[in-house]
Amino acid sequence: MTIVYCDWATGDDTNGTGSWDHPYKTITKATTGRTGGDEIRVGKSPDPTPLTGTVGFTQGSTAVTGVNTLFTTELAIGDFIQAPDGQWYEVVTITSDTAATLYKKYSGSTESGVSSQKLGVTDTGEAAAYNTQVQAVSSSGTSSANLKISGGWDLATESQTGQSWFKQMHTTFANRLGYGLYLYQRQFTEVSRLHFLRYNVGIYYASGNSNNCNSPTCNSCANYGIILDDSRNNILTSPVCNMNKQGIYINNAACKNLIISPTCNSNSDQGIYFNNNPTNNILVSPTCKSNGQYAIYQISAGATHIYGTLTTSGNANGIYVNIGNVYIDKANMSETNKFNTLLTFCNPRVSIGDMGGQSYIYTDGGNIVSQNATAGGTGKEWKFSVTSANRAANYPLNLSVAKVAVAGSGQVTVKLYFKKTGTGVAGALRVRYGQINWSDAAEDKIVNCPDNTNRNQVTLQFTPTEAGVVEIEALAWYVSSTTQSVIVDDIEITQA
Repeated sequence: MTIVYCDWATGDDTNGTGSWDHPYKTITKATTGRTGGDEIRVGKSPDPTPLTGTVGFTQGSTAVTGVNTLFTTELAIGDFIQAPDGQWYEVVTITSDTAATLYKKYSGSTESGVSSQKLGVTDTGEAAAYNTQVQAVSSSGTSSANLKISGGWDLATESQTGQSWFKQMHTTFANRLGYGLYLYQRQFTEVSRLHFLRYNVGIYYASGNSNNCNSPTCNSCANYGIILDDSRNNILTSPVCNMNKQGIYINNAACKNLIISPTCNSNSDQGIYFNNNPTNNILVSPTCKSNGQYAIYQISAGATHIYGTLTTSGNANGIYVNIGNVYIDKANMSETNKFNTLLTFCNPRVSIGDMGGQSYIYTDGGNIVSQNATAGGTGKEWKFSVTSANRAANYPLNLSVAKVAVAGSGQVTVKLYFKKTGTGVAGALRVRYGQINWSDAAEDKIVNCPDNTNRNQVTLQFTPTEAGVVEIEALAWYVSSTTQSVIVDDIEITQA
């Protein structure tokens, strides 16, 4: 194993040797020619500095108010101060010793009289263009050993005592340019204690697989905090991506990525954006608050799975899905418009196991929710609400209500109760042909519920000629009303 040191403030890419007392300047140089098992140690930034007095932050506001503070002498525009929620917010105007303005709205709870501090940063100066690679990882690790790149090192003592915060500061203050850390076609790297502020993109993974990134903060970037572009099997652990245009951007066939406990707040557009991805991107307990458009936005994608609890509040909208599915274990969402699924006839779905004690399925032209029995059944029932005429008989709302193993002979009988709130909607029980063969016509079996508002038991029967597992579906569709609903409950399945 080779240990290499670099330090932006004191290092030299031309004359340095990579030792602790003669470090290189950049991560780019320090990672050149390295391999799995090697370790890059990045010089730490100055420690945070306490601010005089106390400060107050208001949820949903950019204003910072001070009591006995000295903003005009202790702060400059482009500095980052710590808010009551523990996050670092950029200051963009200072009007007096007791009044300052943040780059984006504060997303935490309103508090006053709290102590704050100014973040210590390493200024990388002015990036020349939006795609300038300010620092890049020049090598990959191996499948048996990662190439490790970690910040926070005190080079004088060769001990890890802090963090490395990099900031791009342009002479034109509004310009946020360059890629803070760029990894192109890199594999088996492990990044930790490295943070990137005020770039065009904080951390950019391009066509890279099997990388780990631990607890990065990428705030106040012109476009994206972190990008995973055409990248697979990467793990982001506890990333913080606040006050960007988009927090985390998963793009261009990026799949099988795991993002654990991301915080994506106060971004001007989306907290987390999935674009043109196949299946199996996984989020664990994401928090997305006070984003200008959506907490989570998925377009032209397959399936996203969210385990743990999704927490959203203060966003203009909750979740957008135009193609594909989002599966959520549990959600705490306070937005009025929680879900928006726009692409009709593609059956996009947001499925939530538990939101306020109920299960929900949101899709285009309708939704399905579990609730305590109201129609005469027992336990729970499913309520189908058709909200668009597009959900007609050729495109019904459908829900799998049972999967059952059947023997290769003997008539199967499925019974399910239906109750409609009006005759402007219809309902049916269905089993699709092709899962197994049965003795009569090789076609789907479907039985409509009666056209009244009584609670009716609907019976569907078929006789298998082979053993297997079949899926039973309940259907509901538009006839003449977009405000009426169909309730189903109390299923019974037997085989002779």
